[in-house]
Amino acid sequence: MEVIGILLVALIVQGIFAAIFANFADQKGHSFALYFLACFFFSLIGYLMVAALPDSPHYVPPLRTDFIVKNNPQSPYPTNNGCTASPVVQSAPASNWTCTCGRINPGNKNSCACGVLRCNIYPNK
Repeated sequence: MEVIGILLVALIVQGIFAAIFANFADQKGHSFALYFLACFFFSLIGYLMVAALPDSPHYVPPLRTDFIVKNNPQSPYPTNNGCTASPVVQSAPASNWTCTCGRINPGNKNSCACGVLRCNIYPNK
C-alpha cells in the first residue's frame, strides 16, 4: 500500500513539473499538449527540450501595456492629451514612426495598437 502512495505522489509531482514546462513551451508559441506529454514521459530530456526551444516563427509576444494608464494626466504616456487623430492619414504615407511602447508603425497610421496617438509623440506631424 505504501508503494502505491509513493507512486501516486511521484506521478502528481511529475505532472506538475510537466505542466510548468509545457506552459513555458506554450509561451514560446509551441504546443502545450505535445510538450506536456514529452515532459511527463521523458522527464529530464523533455525539460531540456523545452529549455532549448526557440520562439516559434509565428509567435508574437504579448504587448506590454502595463506602463500605459489610459486617460491619466499623470501618466508619462497619455493616450489623448487634447489631440485628435483619425486612424488613417489621408495624405501620402510619411516615414515610419516609433511609438513609446517600442512598436514601429507605418507612416499612414495615426495611432499605435497600444492606443497611443501619433500626435502625442510627434505634435507637429
